[in-house]
Amino acid sequence: MRVMSIGNVTADTSLFVRRIPKLNQEASVCSRVDSIGGSAAVCSSMFASLGWHSLILSRVGNDDTGARATRLLEDSGVDTSRLVRVDGQTGSLFMIYDESFNRCVYYDPGACALRPEDLEDQAIEESDLVVLCCTSIEVTSRAAQIAKSLGTTVVLNPSGVLVNQRAHLVQRVLPMVDFLFLNRAELTEYSGASSVEAACDSLCKHGQFLLVATLGAEGCLVWGEDLRQVVPGYGVAARYPSGAGDWFLAAFLHTFCRVRDTFLAADFANAVGAAATLAERKLEQLPTSAEIDLILRSREAGGTQSRAEQDIGVR
Repeated sequence: MRVMSIGNVTADTSLFVRRIPKLNQEASVCSRVDSIGGSAAVCSSMFASLGWHSLILSRVGNDDTGARATRLLEDSGVDTSRLVRVDGQTGSLFMIYDESFNRCVYYDPGACALRPEDLEDQAIEESDLVVLCCTSIEVTSRAAQIAKSLGTTVVLNPSGVLVNQRAHLVQRVLPMVDFLFLNRAELTEYSGASSVEAACDSLCKHGQFLLVATLGAEGCLVWGEDLRQVVPGYGVAARYPSGAGDWFLAAFLHTFCRVRDTFLAADFANAVGAAATLAERKLEQLPTSAEIDLILRSREAGGTQSRAEQDIGVR
Protein backbone atom coordinates (compact mmCIF):
# COMPACT_ATOMS: atom_id res chain seq x y z
CA MET A 1 0.00 0.00 0.00
CA ARG A 2 1.33 3.45 -0.96
CA VAL A 3 0.24 6.45 1.10
CA MET A 4 1.14 10.11 0.71
CA SER A 5 0.85 12.49 3.67
CA ILE A 6 0.51 16.15 2.72
CA GLY A 7 0.98 18.80 5.38
CA ASN A 8 3.40 20.34 7.82
CA VAL A 9 6.70 19.33 9.36
CA THR A 10 7.37 21.50 12.40
CA ALA A 11 9.55 22.07 15.43
CA ASP A 12 7.05 21.41 18.23
CA THR A 13 7.16 22.90 21.70
CA SER A 14 4.62 21.64 24.25
CA LEU A 15 4.29 23.62 27.49
CA PHE A 16 2.37 22.11 30.41
CA VAL A 17 0.83 24.53 32.92
CA ARG A 18 -1.68 24.16 35.72
CA ARG A 19 -4.01 26.70 34.18
CA ILE A 20 -3.90 28.50 30.83
CA PRO A 21 -3.55 32.20 31.70
CA LYS A 22 -6.08 34.81 30.72
CA LEU A 23 -5.12 37.84 28.66
CA ASN A 24 -2.31 39.83 30.33
CA GLN A 25 -1.72 37.14 32.96
CA GLU A 26 1.26 34.85 33.43
CA ALA A 27 1.63 31.18 34.30
CA SER A 28 4.54 29.02 35.44
CA VAL A 29 5.53 26.17 33.14
CA CYS A 30 5.45 22.79 34.93
CA SER A 31 7.22 20.92 32.13
CA ARG A 32 8.28 21.35 28.54
CA VAL A 33 8.69 18.92 25.64
CA ASP A 34 10.53 19.82 22.41
CA SER A 35 10.33 17.54 19.40
CA ILE A 36 9.97 17.33 15.63
CA GLY A 37 6.29 17.06 14.76
CA GLY A 38 3.55 18.22 12.46
CA SER A 39 0.63 15.99 11.49
CA ALA A 40 2.12 14.94 8.17
CA ALA A 41 5.41 14.00 9.83
CA VAL A 42 3.74 11.93 12.55
CA CYS A 43 1.32 10.19 10.19
CA SER A 44 3.98 9.36 7.62
CA SER A 45 6.31 7.95 10.29
CA MET A 46 3.56 5.77 11.72
CA PHE A 47 2.53 4.51 8.28
CA ALA A 48 6.14 3.54 7.58
CA SER A 49 6.44 1.74 10.91
CA LEU A 50 3.34 -0.28 10.00
CA GLY A 51 4.97 -1.46 6.79
CA TRP A 52 3.43 0.77 4.14
CA HIS A 53 5.34 2.73 1.51
CA SER A 54 4.99 6.14 3.13
CA LEU A 55 5.69 9.32 1.18
CA ILE A 56 5.57 12.83 2.63
CA LEU A 57 4.93 16.05 0.73
CA SER A 58 5.90 19.02 2.85
CA ARG A 59 8.35 21.91 3.13
CA VAL A 60 11.30 22.28 5.48
CA GLY A 61 13.80 25.09 5.79
CA ASN A 62 17.53 24.94 5.21
CA ASP A 63 18.10 25.33 8.98
CA ASP A 64 19.20 22.76 11.55
CA THR A 65 15.57 21.90 12.31
CA GLY A 66 14.89 21.06 8.67
CA ALA A 67 18.00 18.88 8.47
CA ARG A 68 17.08 17.06 11.69
CA ALA A 69 13.49 16.54 10.58
CA THR A 70 14.61 15.11 7.25
CA ARG A 71 17.03 12.74 8.96
CA LEU A 72 14.40 11.53 11.46
CA LEU A 73 11.84 10.94 8.72
CA GLU A 74 14.33 8.98 6.62
CA ASP A 75 15.43 6.96 9.68
CA SER A 76 11.73 6.13 10.24
CA GLY A 77 11.52 4.72 6.71
CA VAL A 78 9.63 7.62 5.17
CA ASP A 79 10.20 8.46 1.49
CA THR A 80 11.33 12.12 1.54
CA SER A 81 11.79 12.50 -2.23
CA ARG A 82 8.87 15.00 -2.26
CA LEU A 83 10.11 16.97 0.75
CA VAL A 84 10.68 20.49 -0.59
CA ARG A 85 13.70 22.26 0.91
CA VAL A 86 13.51 26.05 0.91
CA ASP A 87 15.64 28.96 2.11
CA GLY A 88 14.53 30.11 5.53
CA GLN A 89 13.22 28.73 8.80
CA THR A 90 11.27 25.50 9.27
CA GLY A 91 7.79 26.00 10.71
CA SER A 92 7.11 25.94 14.45
CA LEU A 93 4.15 24.79 16.53
CA PHE A 94 3.64 25.95 20.12
CA MET A 95 1.09 24.12 22.28
CA ILE A 96 0.06 25.07 25.82
CA TYR A 97 -1.78 22.41 27.85
CA ASP A 98 -3.52 22.80 31.19
CA GLU A 99 -4.05 20.00 33.72
CA SER A 100 -7.15 18.76 31.87
CA PHE A 101 -5.28 18.86 28.53
CA ASN A 102 -7.29 21.76 27.21
CA ARG A 103 -4.91 23.57 24.93
CA CYS A 104 -3.98 26.65 22.95
CA VAL A 105 -2.03 26.17 19.72
CA TYR A 106 0.09 28.73 17.86
CA TYR A 107 1.49 27.96 14.43
CA ASP A 108 4.30 29.82 12.70
CA PRO A 109 4.88 28.41 9.18
CA GLY A 110 8.23 30.17 8.83
CA ALA A 111 9.24 29.91 5.19
CA CYS A 112 7.53 26.54 4.80
CA ALA A 113 3.85 27.08 4.06
CA LEU A 114 2.89 24.60 1.33
CA ARG A 115 1.63 26.00 -1.95
CA PRO A 116 -0.69 24.49 -4.56
CA GLU A 117 2.18 24.45 -7.07
CA ASP A 118 4.06 22.04 -4.74
CA LEU A 119 1.50 19.33 -5.52
CA GLU A 120 2.48 16.71 -8.08
CA ASP A 121 -0.20 14.85 -10.02
CA GLN A 122 2.06 11.85 -10.71
CA ALA A 123 2.96 11.27 -7.06
CA ILE A 124 -0.71 11.51 -6.06
CA GLU A 125 -1.76 9.15 -8.87
CA GLU A 126 0.83 6.59 -7.75
CA SER A 127 -0.55 6.64 -4.20
CA ASP A 128 -3.42 4.48 -2.96
CA LEU A 129 -4.31 6.99 -0.25
CA VAL A 130 -3.64 10.71 0.16
CA VAL A 131 -3.83 12.04 3.71
CA LEU A 132 -4.43 15.80 3.88
CA CYS A 133 -3.11 17.13 7.19
CA CYS A 134 -3.92 20.64 8.45
CA THR A 135 -2.60 22.83 5.67
CA SER A 136 -4.14 25.79 3.85
CA ILE A 137 -7.59 25.62 2.27
CA GLU A 138 -6.02 26.24 -1.16
CA VAL A 139 -3.65 23.27 -0.87
CA THR A 140 -6.33 21.07 0.72
CA SER A 141 -8.87 21.83 -2.01
CA ARG A 142 -6.40 21.39 -4.87
CA ALA A 143 -4.96 18.14 -3.50
CA ALA A 144 -8.44 16.70 -2.97
CA GLN A 145 -9.43 17.66 -6.52
CA ILE A 146 -6.36 16.01 -8.02
CA ALA A 147 -6.72 12.85 -5.95
CA LYS A 148 -10.45 12.52 -6.65
CA SER A 149 -9.94 12.95 -10.40
CA LEU A 150 -7.28 10.22 -10.37
CA GLY A 151 -9.28 7.76 -8.28
CA THR A 152 -7.02 8.03 -5.21
CA THR A 153 -8.67 7.67 -1.79
CA VAL A 154 -8.87 11.03 0.02
CA VAL A 155 -8.36 11.23 3.79
CA LEU A 156 -8.91 14.58 5.50
CA ASN A 157 -7.32 15.37 8.86
CA PRO A 158 -7.82 19.15 9.05
CA SER A 159 -7.20 19.72 12.78
CA GLY A 160 -8.50 23.16 13.78
CA VAL A 161 -6.47 25.04 11.19
CA LEU A 162 -9.30 25.45 8.66
CA VAL A 163 -12.09 26.50 11.03
CA ASN A 164 -12.00 30.05 9.64
CA GLN A 165 -12.69 28.55 6.19
CA ARG A 166 -15.39 26.23 7.53
CA ALA A 167 -17.96 27.02 4.85
CA HIS A 168 -15.50 26.35 2.02
CA LEU A 169 -14.28 23.14 3.60
CA VAL A 170 -17.74 21.76 4.36
CA GLN A 171 -19.36 22.70 1.06
CA ARG A 172 -16.49 22.19 -1.42
CA VAL A 173 -13.97 19.80 0.11
CA LEU A 174 -16.07 17.30 2.06
CA PRO A 175 -17.88 16.07 -1.10
CA MET A 176 -14.46 14.85 -2.37
CA VAL A 177 -13.46 13.09 0.87
CA ASP A 178 -13.56 9.34 1.64
CA PHE A 179 -12.43 9.49 5.30
CA LEU A 180 -12.75 12.40 7.73
CA PHE A 181 -10.93 12.45 11.10
CA LEU A 182 -11.87 15.00 13.77
CA ASN A 183 -11.72 15.28 17.55
CA ARG A 184 -14.64 16.32 19.76
CA ALA A 185 -13.84 20.04 19.71
CA GLU A 186 -13.34 20.06 15.93
CA LEU A 187 -16.70 18.37 15.42
CA THR A 188 -18.39 21.32 17.07
CA GLU A 189 -16.22 23.91 15.32
CA TYR A 190 -16.74 22.57 11.81
CA SER A 191 -20.42 21.68 12.16
CA GLY A 192 -21.71 24.42 14.46
CA ALA A 193 -23.77 21.76 16.28
CA SER A 194 -23.81 21.43 20.06
CA SER A 195 -23.83 17.62 20.40
CA VAL A 196 -21.56 14.96 18.92
CA GLU A 197 -24.43 13.16 17.22
CA ALA A 198 -25.88 16.34 15.70
CA ALA A 199 -22.40 17.35 14.51
CA CYS A 200 -21.85 14.00 12.78
CA ASP A 201 -25.27 14.17 11.14
CA SER A 202 -24.66 17.72 9.93
CA LEU A 203 -21.23 17.03 8.43
CA CYS A 204 -22.18 13.73 6.79
CA LYS A 205 -24.88 15.48 4.77
CA HIS A 206 -22.10 17.01 2.69
CA GLY A 207 -20.51 13.84 1.34
CA GLN A 208 -20.29 10.08 1.31
CA PHE A 209 -17.39 9.54 3.68
CA LEU A 210 -16.62 7.64 6.84
CA LEU A 211 -16.36 10.05 9.77
CA VAL A 212 -14.16 8.97 12.67
CA ALA A 213 -14.38 11.20 15.74
CA THR A 214 -11.88 10.75 18.56
CA LEU A 215 -13.31 11.31 22.05
CA GLY A 216 -10.22 11.12 24.24
CA ALA A 217 -10.25 8.43 26.92
CA GLU A 218 -13.87 7.61 26.00
CA GLY A 219 -12.73 6.10 22.70
CA CYS A 220 -14.11 7.08 19.32
CA LEU A 221 -17.23 7.28 17.22
CA VAL A 222 -17.43 5.87 13.68
CA TRP A 223 -20.21 7.43 11.62
CA GLY A 224 -21.26 6.73 8.07
CA GLU A 225 -24.12 5.61 5.87
CA ASP A 226 -26.20 3.21 8.02
CA LEU A 227 -23.37 3.08 10.58
CA ARG A 228 -23.40 4.50 14.11
CA GLN A 229 -20.63 2.84 16.09
CA VAL A 230 -19.22 3.80 19.48
CA VAL A 231 -15.92 2.03 20.23
CA PRO A 232 -14.84 2.40 23.88
CA GLY A 233 -11.38 3.61 24.77
CA TYR A 234 -8.86 2.18 27.18
CA GLY A 235 -9.16 4.77 29.93
CA VAL A 236 -5.47 5.50 30.38
CA ALA A 237 -4.28 8.51 32.33
CA ALA A 238 -2.72 10.52 29.51
CA ARG A 239 0.61 12.22 30.14
CA TYR A 240 1.67 13.54 26.73
CA PRO A 241 -1.36 13.93 24.41
CA SER A 242 0.39 15.71 21.53
CA GLY A 243 0.25 13.70 18.30
CA ALA A 244 -2.05 10.98 19.62
CA GLY A 245 -4.75 11.78 17.06
CA ASP A 246 -2.28 11.39 14.20
CA TRP A 247 -1.06 8.01 15.48
CA PHE A 248 -4.71 7.01 15.87
CA LEU A 249 -5.45 7.96 12.25
CA ALA A 250 -2.57 5.93 10.83
CA ALA A 251 -3.46 2.88 12.93
CA PHE A 252 -7.13 3.07 11.94
CA LEU A 253 -6.45 3.33 8.21
CA HIS A 254 -3.81 0.59 8.24
CA THR A 255 -6.12 -1.85 10.03
CA PHE A 256 -9.24 -0.93 8.08
CA CYS A 257 -7.51 -1.36 4.72
CA ARG A 258 -6.42 -4.87 5.78
CA VAL A 259 -9.60 -6.22 7.41
CA ARG A 260 -12.39 -3.85 6.28
CA ASP A 261 -13.89 -3.91 9.77
CA THR A 262 -14.54 -0.51 11.38
CA PHE A 263 -14.81 -1.86 14.94
CA LEU A 264 -11.49 -3.74 14.78
CA ALA A 265 -9.82 -0.76 13.14
CA ALA A 266 -11.16 1.66 15.76
CA ASP A 267 -10.31 -0.63 18.67
CA PHE A 268 -6.70 -1.03 17.52
CA ALA A 269 -6.45 2.70 16.84
CA ASN A 270 -7.76 3.45 20.34
CA ALA A 271 -5.01 1.25 21.77
CA VAL A 272 -2.34 2.97 19.68
CA GLY A 273 -3.62 6.41 20.69
CA ALA A 274 -3.67 5.37 24.35
CA ALA A 275 -0.12 3.99 24.18
CA ALA A 276 1.05 7.18 22.50
CA THR A 277 -0.12 9.34 25.42
CA LEU A 278 1.64 7.38 28.17
CA ALA A 279 5.18 8.49 27.38
CA GLU A 280 6.93 11.40 25.72
CA ARG A 281 6.82 10.57 22.00
CA LYS A 282 9.06 11.72 19.19
CA LEU A 283 9.40 10.55 15.61
CA GLU A 284 12.15 8.15 16.65
CA GLN A 285 10.06 6.86 19.60
CA LEU A 286 6.78 5.69 18.10
CA PRO A 287 4.55 3.33 20.14
CA THR A 288 5.95 -0.19 19.86
CA SER A 289 4.00 -3.37 19.23
CA ALA A 290 4.80 -4.50 22.78
CA GLU A 291 3.39 -1.27 24.25
CA ILE A 292 0.25 -1.49 22.14
CA ASP A 293 -0.23 -5.15 23.07
CA LEU A 294 -0.07 -4.23 26.76
CA ILE A 295 -2.91 -1.78 26.25
CA LEU A 296 -4.98 -4.31 24.29
CA ARG A 297 -4.45 -7.01 26.94
CA SER A 298 -5.35 -4.64 29.78
CA ARG A 299 -9.02 -4.85 28.77
CA GLU A 300 -8.90 -8.63 28.84
CA ALA A 301 -7.49 -8.37 32.36
CA GLY A 302 -10.44 -6.32 33.53
CA GLY A 303 -9.71 -2.88 32.18
CA THR A 304 -7.18 -1.69 34.76
CA GLN A 305 -4.46 0.42 33.25
CA SER A 306 -1.95 0.69 36.10
CA ARG A 307 0.10 -2.29 34.88
CA ALA A 308 0.24 -0.98 31.33
CA GLU A 309 1.11 2.53 32.49
CA GLN A 310 3.88 1.19 34.69
CA ASP A 311 5.34 -1.12 32.05
CA ILE A 312 5.28 1.51 29.32
CA GLY A 313 7.30 3.80 31.55
CA VAL A 314 5.07 6.62 32.73
CA ARG A 315 7.15 9.05 34.74
